[in-house]
Amino acid sequence: MSRSPSESDLSRLAPEFHRDGNVHRLEIREIPLNGLFASLAGLAPRAVLAPGNTGGSGGKEIAAAVTVADGLIVTFRRDLAPVSLIQSFVAGLFDRWAAVGQRKGALEPVMIDPEIDLTLWTPSAAGLADAATRLWTEISRGGRPDPLDGLTTPSVYGNKYRMARTLYAIAAAKLPKGSPVLDIMSGTGVVTRMLARRHTVTSNDANPYAALLTRVQSIAFGSDGEREASTLLEQLSKPWSTHVRLLRDRYAAALTAEEVFLHGELSEKSVEHYVAFAQNAIPAAQRDGPSGGDLVTTRYANAYFGVAQAIEIDAIRIAIDALNNSDESRRDLCLAALVLAACTCNPGPHFAQPRKVSSQATLRDIVERRARSVGWEFEVALRRLASREPLPLPMGPTTCSDWRLALDAFNRATQASGVRTVYLDPPYSKLQYSRYYHVLNVLLANDYPPIFGAGRYPPRSYRFSSRFEYQPSMAKREFEDIIGRCADCGIGLMINYGERGFVSIDALVEMMSNRYRSIDIFSEPLRHHSQGRSLSHAGGGQVTEFVIVAQP
Repeated sequence: MSRSPSESDLSRLAPEFHRDGNVHRLEIREIPLNGLFASLAGLAPRAVLAPGNTGGSGGKEIAAAVTVADGLIVTFRRDLAPVSLIQSFVAGLFDRWAAVGQRKGALEPVMIDPEIDLTLWTPSAAGLADAATRLWTEISRGGRPDPLDGLTTPSVYGNKYRMARTLYAIAAAKLPKGSPVLDIMSGTGVVTRMLARRHTVTSNDANPYAALLTRVQSIAFGSDGEREASTLLEQLSKPWSTHVRLLRDRYAAALTAEEVFLHGELSEKSVEHYVAFAQNAIPAAQRDGPSGGDLVTTRYANAYFGVAQAIEIDAIRIAIDALNNSDESRRDLCLAALVLAACTCNPGPHFAQPRKVSSQATLRDIVERRARSVGWEFEVALRRLASREPLPLPMGPTTCSDWRLALDAFNRATQASGVRTVYLDPPYSKLQYSRYYHVLNVLLANDYPPIFGAGRYPPRSYRFSSRFEYQPSMAKREFEDIIGRCADCGIGLMINYGERGFVSIDALVEMMSNRYRSIDIFSEPLRHHSQGRSLSHAGGGQVTEFVIVAQP
């Protein structure tokens, strides 16, 4: 297993298996395609790869050969094959080979996927070929992302959109189709939605904004989406426009001053002038209760949003509360669209602290974001959310509670279901994650908490804090707790964790191996981003994400 991005990518082409205390590390070799048959002893001379690839050119076309077990080899073009999907395919074959038993005889080839020269070599290949073909089809096609899933996933800290297809492939290889899954810390809900294509997924997140985003993953109208969105926009329009007029009158002077920056010429002097304007136009509020529907304007204008933007956010929020309260799903859809619009208009990479105006170039970037129309972004987000295709399987309930309560409820509800699995994507580090999305939780609660500091944070007691962050010792104890509870209930565990996390991957594997019979370890190299922007620190954000699957 590779634990460092600097090591050869070849070692990532197959997972590592732990079975009953034994570790299986698969043999992987690089072989020129024109020397493949000579290199793999016992292959039948009639073996054929994809047309045009059998001869090679000076050995430049390379195949990777993975020895899955005695008498079971997989070959493919490593320059064309997605690493994470190959890992999942190999893991699925490993389990299926163990189930049917080893076979003796000359290796025979069966082409699984000509596009990447994916070939299965085994005695009496037809016995495994159909199952292998079905497995690869689901792994390679079933998890293909819907473009709307990306467009409707807000760029908040910890977004798992780029891992969703990998996680689907691992689930396809390791978990029975239709088996119940609990996404216990669901975040944006993008993994919940992906897994719900083949599983009955229940979800939970202790943060209200995350629970909301996950709930709306099950709301989709498909071809009726445009009509549904238009109806909602029509219902929102009157209270929305009425409140915009009220707030624009109240903050007319600030709006007039802002117009100069948003639509005028910017110079070096503009930096100093804008900083002064942002500090003095609307002082940060300390009120404990509502005062005319100006929550965002009095707390976050000229910090995370422009004045005009803050007014629009407040007006849309008021209009959403005026909707028919009996239709919670459509209200949730509108709130999710507002969260997406807020994330799009914030000029900083997160909500941990406002972006500082440090140069003319920075000011231009901030002004570009603050010139965006929240109303337009909200409408686009709402139409996209409503137009997603309905999920093939119904999603279970989404709760907003401590993971222990969610696990207990899942265990009670699924005791007669056979194979059950918890998917866990916990915080990785000492970062106070609540600082990155406190604005979103305040916006949804609409409860006017007092705010403090440069980040305009509500009190610490208002913000949820996970025991997986802050301190390594506490994070380790929390892992031991959830691993032990799942194992005691006979529930499988699928942990997604970064190599730079508080707890080492080796320590996690050891904890899980002490409580589970079977452990599979997958890895995926990623370049981490902060709300869609490349990180510039040492390593450029390059990190290896691990997925560890434990089964009773």
